[in-house]
Amino acid sequence: MSYAAPSASLHRDLISAYAASGARIASWAIVSAVVYRTQGAEPFAILAIIRSTLSFLNFSTLGLAPALVRMLAIAKQSNTADLTEISASPRRSTASDDQVLRYAMPERPSDLTPDVRTGRVYASSESLALCLGVIALIPVCFYARYVKDVHHLSPLQEQWHATSLAAFLGIGIVVRLVSEPSAGLLQVSGRIWLDNAIQTAADITWCLSILILKPELNVVGLTYLLCSIGVFVARRVCVKRSTGIPFLHFWRPDWSVMSALMSGGLLITLSQLADFLYAPIDFILISRLLDPRDAATYAPAVQVDAALLVLVTGLAATLLPRAAVAHAGGDVLTVRRYYVRGTLASLAMLAAAAIVVWATSPWLFRLWLGDHLPATQAILPLILIHTVVGGSSAVGRSILLGMGKVKPYAIAALTAGVLNVVLSYCFVKFLGLGLNGIVYGTIVAVVLRCAVWQPWYVMRSLRVSEARPQAIP
Repeated sequence: MSYAAPSASLHRDLISAYAASGARIASWAIVSAVVYRTQGAEPFAILAIIRSTLSFLNFSTLGLAPALVRMLAIAKQSNTADLTEISASPRRSTASDDQVLRYAMPERPSDLTPDVRTGRVYASSESLALCLGVIALIPVCFYARYVKDVHHLSPLQEQWHATSLAAFLGIGIVVRLVSEPSAGLLQVSGRIWLDNAIQTAADITWCLSILILKPELNVVGLTYLLCSIGVFVARRVCVKRSTGIPFLHFWRPDWSVMSALMSGGLLITLSQLADFLYAPIDFILISRLLDPRDAATYAPAVQVDAALLVLVTGLAATLLPRAAVAHAGGDVLTVRRYYVRGTLASLAMLAAAAIVVWATSPWLFRLWLGDHLPATQAILPLILIHTVVGGSSAVGRSILLGMGKVKPYAIAALTAGVLNVVLSYCFVKFLGLGLNGIVYGTIVAVVLRCAVWQPWYVMRSLRVSEARPQAIP
């Protein structure tokens, strides 16, 4: 099995990453539009609610993908680089780092060849992903069984196959998550573009299948499941061709490696968990406190929010490794420059895009969903406020993670998410603000975290790092 160093072009990787993100968002936008135009507002709202609720499955792998990429990279680097240079990196190691290094750099490196080392890590990650996937199917089954009760769907709405949609869509998401070990191995092997191409092709195929077939909700779910199975198979085939690992061959998993993967991913998962406390919970609050038609009003604005955030994802992802390297080398000025310039660039891009979207929203909604959606236009400016403020903080998130400040960021994100839920509930339940109350709660939580706490904490951490450089372990 070959384990070549990554050689893919940075530009190609960035373009493929934006293509994959764009295809994912565009496919959902087109499918939603087709459902709205052909089936009506109610099935459109049900699709939005179920999709948003099932986003909790994104946390079911417990940060496995980034933890796996990191372990594979360290394992390969320890086999080809000078171990003294690696151990002298000017940063504080965490307990999970120590576990990874003890495995990746044993006392006798010759005991583990690159093939055995990579195969053992990969097999362990596959076993862990399979276990987590089986566990994730349990809430999917319960949710599909009781989806009508959870969202208070009327008997008239049962004809829209809500149960089938929840089951197929949930299983499809789990299948994609179980294939993440293959994606991680492709990325570490310098084939990020290939994994992005697989995801792009799957989303385009799913979108085309809905345009060709009858876009009932059960068909939407079933075709998504079939495309997810295609992603799983394609990733495994590409792993076999690029690394030599047989398609149906497994190494015996190593429990110490599985433990290291778990410990390395828990903090990452904790920092991502707050995402579920925004739009997914907001949809649940809307379905239980307001009219289901309000979900149809809120859903297009949320999809516009997600589309605009794509503008900053590439920049934030690029600055993360650069900030980590600069901070590890004690170059605090460079990290500060990354943060200030990156945040200002993100703010400028999002603000300009928000103005364009707001100005063209009547035409945009008419082209997209066949209706001007005046109710959605009324709340769109409020949605765009927290889009611009929250999206411009993506660079700050990368800076904090690059500096190793995962725990403070996770605590702040979770606190703001809980605040969003509490405020949104209070604004609707006790102040009677209706759908606007949901948006007001999000604005307050996002502004406090992204515009107040995060700039203060990032600059404070940079001043501390500049005054007290990290000691070399």
